[in-house]
Amino acid sequence: MERETRYERELERNNANAQRLQMYPKQGEAFDEIAKRVDAEDPSAFFIDGPGGCGKTFLYEALLHYVRGQRFVALACAWIGIAAIRLEGGRTCH
Repeated sequence: MERETRYERELERNNANAQRLQMYPKQGEAFDEIAKRVDAEDPSAFFIDGPGGCGKTFLYEALLHYVRGQRFVALACAWIGIAAIRLEGGRTCH
């Protein structure tokens, strides 16, 4: 728990905002909808799909920054180690 709560809140918010400005329109739509649910503390599930290289990891990174900037815990999990190491604090989920 200590590791997941020691992110610098202001830096995380700045990173999320900077990445949001660089997103493709569809990435931005997904980011905005998920951020809206986070702000409302509305439990939700989302499925992000697309071919390799379309920006999924970039979106995930921005969302992790956003959630951590709100002082929530954001756990980055992936099915395989290669994907997990590409995300800050990432780990495999099995």
